[in-house]
Amino acid sequence: MAKNGNNKSLMVVGLIVILIIGVYVVAPETFTGLQSVTSSGSGGVQTPSQSSSVASTQDYEGSVTVNLVHRDALDNSESRTEATNLTTTYYKKVGGDYKAIGSGTGNTIYVDPTISTVYMGVAVPSGQSYFVAPASTAENNDRRISGYMFSDVTGDGQREWVFEVDVTGLQIQGGQTTPTIDLYIDSYDDGTASISSPSDQTAIGQTAGTNNFIQWEVSLDAVEKADPQYKYEIKINQTDTAMWDAGQSYVDIPNVGKVYLSDMDESQDGTNTYYKYTLGTTLEDANYVTVGSNDNNAVDITGRISTNFDADNEGLLVDLKIYSFTSSQGTATASDQVKLAEQ
Repeated sequence: MAKNGNNKSLMVVGLIVILIIGVYVVAPETFTGLQSVTSSGSGGVQTPSQSSSVASTQDYEGSVTVNLVHRDALDNSESRTEATNLTTTYYKKVGGDYKAIGSGTGNTIYVDPTISTVYMGVAVPSGQSYFVAPASTAENNDRRISGYMFSDVTGDGQREWVFEVDVTGLQIQGGQTTPTIDLYIDSYDDGTASISSPSDQTAIGQTAGTNNFIQWEVSLDAVEKADPQYKYEIKINQTDTAMWDAGQSYVDIPNVGKVYLSDMDESQDGTNTYYKYTLGTTLEDANYVTVGSNDNNAVDITGRISTNFDADNEGLLVDLKIYSFTSSQGTATASDQVKLAEQ
């Protein structure tokens, strides 16, 4: 969720910048069979990873116990509960279909010589404010998880993160009756974003190529949360594009870097000029902006607008708007406006 910042008026021309965000988090449960592994958080774009390796030949047939530790990707001491905060289902692939073979933690699945890979789907139940952290999960289970995807494997119309789990090399340890697979599942808390309101800038002058820096901050409602951003849009309430240099103007996006207006999709509606930068339309494309436990609850997002004012009383309104995904896979926005004026 997000809230709007302050609006400022200007009796000349205007410019608006827009962005989209979302947040995602899950924490750990304690299980004595797992060693302590520290999560890096792995924010940014959660690029789905298809397996680049082939699982070994399965030489075991029988029951396998799967133990899960759900934890916060940004705070490993914070736990989650299976079947309440997150739900986990295991599938085997038969032809092109995924068949459920088990669910939950501490339960068993059955493997045979035809099964070298099990597909683990992790979903966020309705009413729970978390996002699965797929990159962090894969990183911390690199022995077992060989890839992941964001897919609707059940055909119910809802996509979820699905991990490829290598179930070969199983052995029954002392005191056990079945082999055991231990897995960490990391996630993020869903944060509420707002944007700071930097001061207006005046007396910019009439020199072509004047670079004006706007120091925005995107704040979340608390530390140890994340916000997945999927779209950035700059709106200039002026159709005379000679007033600014799109090739020298940019937004410096966390985890992404500088995106110049000239590299965005440009359009006009007769009154305004729009520059849109869209990462995608689902959680797999989003840029997960995170705030860790040792940070303040904000990250910088700097804008540079290169103006070409050549007359008195010219100006622009620069408005940054952020769109985000919510944990229910809906959307939310946050915005702020800054005035750039020749006088």
